[in-house]
Amino acid sequence: MKKTIIFSVMSAFLLMLLPFSTASAAAPTPEGQEDEQQSTTITRDGTQPPIEGDEETFTGDVTVQPLFEANEDAPISGGLVTFQPGARTAWHTHPTGQRLVITEGTGWIQEEGGPVEEVSEGDVVWFPPNVRHWHGASSDSTMSHLALTGEEDGEDVDWMEHVSDEEYQKGQANDEEEQREDASWSEQQEQVTLISAFTAVGEMDSLEEAIHEGLDSGLTINEVKEVLVQLYAYAGFPRSINAINLLMDVVDEREAEGIEDEDGPEASPIPEDSNSIEMGTEVQTELAGEPVEGPLYDFAPVMDDFLKGHLFGDIFARDVLDYETRELATIAALANMGGVDSQLQSHLDMGLNAGLTEEDLEQVITVFESDVDQENAENVDELLQETLDNRE
Repeated sequence: MKKTIIFSVMSAFLLMLLPFSTASAAAPTPEGQEDEQQSTTITRDGTQPPIEGDEETFTGDVTVQPLFEANEDAPISGGLVTFQPGARTAWHTHPTGQRLVITEGTGWIQEEGGPVEEVSEGDVVWFPPNVRHWHGASSDSTMSHLALTGEEDGEDVDWMEHVSDEEYQKGQANDEEEQREDASWSEQQEQVTLISAFTAVGEMDSLEEAIHEGLDSGLTINEVKEVLVQLYAYAGFPRSINAINLLMDVVDEREAEGIEDEDGPEASPIPEDSNSIEMGTEVQTELAGEPVEGPLYDFAPVMDDFLKGHLFGDIFARDVLDYETRELATIAALANMGGVDSQLQSHLDMGLNAGLTEEDLEQVITVFESDVDQENAENVDELLQETLDNRE
């Protein structure tokens, strides 16, 4: 099957000489043009007034600026089409294909059976001959494109039914998903940092704001809940329970306001052929970079069992959060508690083993400086430098 192709504008100029077609309406041939086809002609700006897009072939506010008509020597016509937000063509095909040069704004295109794709200024789109497609502006931006049209037996376009709102809105859903992915570190990880830091010291007003902003950033209810459950092992049951109660209140408040937050997946069960101690030992060893042992665990072996079986087995092994996020939450909580430098430095090292980068941890420091506590930010900075030095 022939496929729609999107080029950058710099890679497409030579292709402009190939046959084209357009979704724009045909403009009347200027008087006398047929006699001038064998000589150089200049069509002055303003001599071909723009026309409104026909309601039978467009949805929304569309303006078509005719530029030139096809003739025997060059069976190609051109027009500049401008779509206001939400406007688009109907489904259509072109007998010789169609090439669009996006000149301004952001738009969406789709060929039948394919995804809705975003295009923006500088992109060049090629629709193969007789492929059903549509194009238009995105829901929140205007879009203009130059449309180049080839003819076959005097025909350049076959118009079909309108693009439904449901079909069009798939583009908006794609955009929102892309935005969520793009924002996943800068917003969601920042909110995990704040939620963890404020939970650890019981700053409930600040925590409430961070929970709201975390949900707004795309964190699911279960992801926030999982952070708060994990933190009982570091900040204690009272802090964790108070935070979870606050999360419940925030979710109820948002539901009353008509905000639908995603619950998100639940944790998968422990495999039948494993147990908490085995899983926890594996997780702890992976994060620490080596088996964890020492005089402390010889003196209090039950502590070793609790750490492996409960913290790293029952909690860290739950797949609601990845190891990077769990270490980020732990680091932020310990950093704001004070008096736990040894544990904090251990988790800075484990965070790097889990996949957090030096830049990620520096962002934690930046967040602490601006929104949490300057003195604690300086402490994390010093411990991070020591940790990095020790890893060299």
